[in-house]
Amino acid sequence: MSNHLNKSSLDTTNDQIAQFLYEHRNEIQNKTLSEIVKESYFSQASFTRFFQSNKVRSFQEFKLAFYKHEGEFKQYCSTFIRHIKRIPEDQIISKIISSQIDNIKAVADIPKEELDKVLDCIHSHKRIIFIGSDLSMSLMTVFQHILMYDDKNCYLLSDYSGQENMTSRLSKEDLVIVISIKQRWYSSEMTGNTILNILSSDAYKMLWTLEDNHKDKDSFDYLFQFGRHINELGYTQLSTLSPILANL
Repeated sequence: MSNHLNKSSLDTTNDQIAQFLYEHRNEIQNKTLSEIVKESYFSQASFTRFFQSNKVRSFQEFKLAFYKHEGEFKQYCSTFIRHIKRIPEDQIISKIISSQIDNIKAVADIPKEELDKVLDCIHSHKRIIFIGSDLSMSLMTVFQHILMYDDKNCYLLSDYSGQENMTSRLSKEDLVIVISIKQRWYSSEMTGNTILNILSSDAYKMLWTLEDNHKDKDSFDYLFQFGRHINELGYTQLSTLSPILANL
């Protein structure tokens, strides 16, 4: 939805609907589409076209995707804020830097041989499909651009319908990389068909995680544990990993 909101002017009906839903995000969760239509003065057909343009099939699916993303981001921020509030004001900067260094060290502890294996696998495939939450996919953007520059077909899929659609058409030439930091996205009801599609496919399957005992670790062809849980800020380690891979 951000592609509609991050504009200097809201020219289209879809842009205006996105603005309405965003500005009323605290009220729409428990409302029906009929109620939203009455309050917004947009037609039901306009909302249907808006949902289709954002690759969701219904208002209910839109709400599930929107609040999943918002909840994930709020949880990440609140964890960080709780951590900061425990620190005396004169120590905040040094503690933040120390925390970041701890997360960077966790990634730096990955054996070079394992990074080489991961990169060799990536470079041996023409089509690479990353699948995970909105936040994890956004953190892989730098690496995606490097792979595209290297003439790879690289996809970052975070919306449920796109994930399910793409994974229903996998072949043995594909490399699928599932990023599951704490299994919240992975265990969501909305990802059930996507995971089944991946695990039953002939594609080469990699799992990137921080979990020692991920529930499906034995179902993947390769398990890449790219760090460890520190202060519950696993996304910090993923944000560190992406440029490291891009520069190797």
